[in-house]
Amino acid sequence: MFASSSQADHSEIAERMIANASLADVLRWRGVSRRFRAAAQRRLARYTTIHVRVYDGLSKLYEKASSIAHVDDLSWHPAGCLLLSEMSSRELGIALDSRPKWRDVKILVALLNLFRENAIHIHMDSPIVELLVKEVNTKKINALLVFFSQNRKCDTDFTCEETTIAPMMKSQLPLGPMFPALKKFTVSSNVSYSEPSYRLQRSVM
Repeated sequence: MFASSSQADHSEIAERMIANASLADVLRWRGVSRRFRAAAQRRLARYTTIHVRVYDGLSKLYEKASSIAHVDDLSWHPAGCLLLSEMSSRELGIALDSRPKWRDVKILVALLNLFRENAIHIHMDSPIVELLVKEVNTKKINALLVFFSQNRKCDTDFTCEETTIAPMMKSQLPLGPMFPALKKFTVSSNVSYSEPSYRLQRSVM
């Protein structure tokens, strides 16, 4: 009985801390325990509308503000130069530098993967779409390298116990659509994005 009561107390503590935490802390505290991870997943599941935008000079702002983890409703991703904004209880904004490092692009892919099951509306700037298409295609190529490098048949998630040319984690390549609940996908573009948009259109055609 005492153990059960203690577990309930720990779950309640996790829920309260996650409910009042910044987005950066929610992402950071997912690794504390299973209870914190479950509480964090429940909070992240609330966001059904995701905005992903690019901004000039964001990396410089990140360098200057790296010592400040949370300001008002803005917070930096704990692992890289991504600015997070809780626009409403169900709406999340993500900002990426206009000249991002590939490390930050990979962080963005991992972040979007957290919202993939519940995202209904997604708004992206066209350069973001191009970066994501390239990243996903790279992962598909790596998955094929894994498949052909094995001495035996791989599982459907392209992971094996043996040494591979390009080992992949199970969570890196979700099977099926990236956003299964998606109802509306909006791509924003302007004159400065015209060249990337043209390349994207050519790749889709």
